[in-house]
Amino acid sequence: MWSVAGKEIAPDWLKFEPIEVLYDFDGPSIFTLADCHGDPYLAYLCDHEDRVARFLVVKIGHSTAFSLKLGGFDVRSVLDCGTRWVFDVPASGSIRCWEINSAEVPDDILPKRGVMLWPELRSVIHRQTTRFSE
Repeated sequence: MWSVAGKEIAPDWLKFEPIEVLYDFDGPSIFTLADCHGDPYLAYLCDHEDRVARFLVVKIGHSTAFSLKLGGFDVRSVLDCGTRWVFDVPASGSIRCWEINSAEVPDDILPKRGVMLWPELRSVIHRQTTRFSE
């Protein structure tokens, strides 16, 4: 796994339990969760090794997950916004958490720009642009 350079913090501010699984591949890979105040976050499985899953977590708006499902955003656009946290979630044991900035995230662990939540989705923006240009 890549080395996290951010500031390690206590992970207890976020309930690391999926509220809505948006993408599942051998387990939840992209899902929403909430902090202790009920504010929504998006978790993205970005790495795994030796029974530890690493998730990149970002705060989202209440309508962001809905918009992701409709093609209003690509996954990378959502992950590129604001403060980011990395959570290492072991199969057993304690969760670890780091607050990081965007420069600390290796580009190759993120989805490519334009990759939608599901392969069958086309960007709403792309559809609108295509419709006007035809």
